[in-house]
Amino acid sequence: MGRHAAADPTGLPFVGACAEFLAPATLEDSLEVRAWVTHVGRTSFTIRNEVVRVGEKPALLVRGQERHVRVTRDEENATHPKELTLRTRQCPLSASTRR
Repeated sequence: MGRHAAADPTGLPFVGACAEFLAPATLEDSLEVRAWVTHVGRTSFTIRNEVVRVGEKPALLVRGQERHVRVTRDEENATHPKELTLRTRQCPLSASTRR
């Protein structure tokens, strides 16, 4: 356990994840990885993920989602901080990468 973990004993473990692989990618493909928050609950949130081939032959290659739950040693304080809730309700995140 690092110094930061000892000072703030919270975590956001995965409690569920799934992925559906729809089509293969090649080393020459340009891929875009997309992730956005689809649900924010009192102690949990869900992120939707996609991997898309961009360029001449665009296609959705992978779609999935992951669910995280905020945990603490003190169950009464396991709710998300207001700053996190506000940030996760803003616009979707997107990152591109060349594979």
